Amino acid sequence: MELRVIKNTLKIKLFLLCSLNTADWICTAALIASGRFIEINPLARLFIYDVSAGFLIKCLIPPVLITLVIRYLNVLGIREMNRVDMVLSFAIVFYILLCADHIVNFMLLFFG
Repeated sequence: MELRVIKNTLKIKLFLLCSLNTADWICTAALIASGRFIEINPLARLFIYDVSAGFLIKCLIPPVLITLVIRYLNVLGIREMNRVDMVLSFAIVFYILLCADHIVNFMLLFFG
């Protein structure tokens, strides 16, 4: 695959990961606000109950990190980009499953 195509694919995956990360935060905060759910991630518990800290950590910092990663892509070879692609693919699948879990929890909350 051409290097330019790989870079574009990685950029799309980075932005998708950022979007899924934001969706996770919004859904988690909404479920917790219902009073029937708790945050089970011990690291996320440190900020999830504070809206401004959650917004900073889950919505503002990731785009900054993505910008840095995109700039760093220019110095990577194909082998390293393939590794980055594998890690991003794993993280995207993880967040998709997490968002699917949120959907199930919303269904339980509203219809269960």
